[in-house]
Amino acid sequence: MPTAKVLVVDDEEIVCLSCQRILTEEGYEVHTRLSGKEAMKLLSEEPFDLAIVDLKMPEMDGLELLQAIKRDYSHIPVIMITGYSTVESAVEAMKSGAFDYVPKPFTPYQWFGQISLAECHRRLNLLRSRVKNRRLHLKPHRPETSYLEGIFSRGDRRLSSLVILAWQKGCRFD
Repeated sequence: MPTAKVLVVDDEEIVCLSCQRILTEEGYEVHTRLSGKEAMKLLSEEPFDLAIVDLKMPEMDGLELLQAIKRDYSHIPVIMITGYSTVESAVEAMKSGAFDYVPKPFTPYQWFGQISLAECHRRLNLLRSRVKNRRLHLKPHRPETSYLEGIFSRGDRRLSSLVILAWQKGCRFD
């Protein structure tokens, strides 16, 4: 059973195929597209849990695609990948809403950590919206509840993601 449905967008087919092979072996359901326009069309047809987007692409570049995803599908974390890494492009991507920015080449080990964090971040945001909309009630008698509510309300996405991971692994926050 796949842990998440991932969309990989890169204008280099070999990068798409490599990402698809690696992620599929890890249990992810992976779809690839070679352009931002193709990706937006697919996003309108199917739900995704995570997007991995190349920064430099013809027609619609990665930043434009990132902004479109954040505008239309704000719940989807986007990890930017690039072979043209600069401090300026990293800052711009993060300011535009990228979950993370990974320069090419990267090892699967570096990548899986970021993908796991992004997946946890998405789940955390779903939990937040459920709590906010009162569809999920945290039980006040559990000591870890107030600690977790505090982390969620501060909006620290990395700490929140790590807390969710730890909690899923059985850690308690007494």
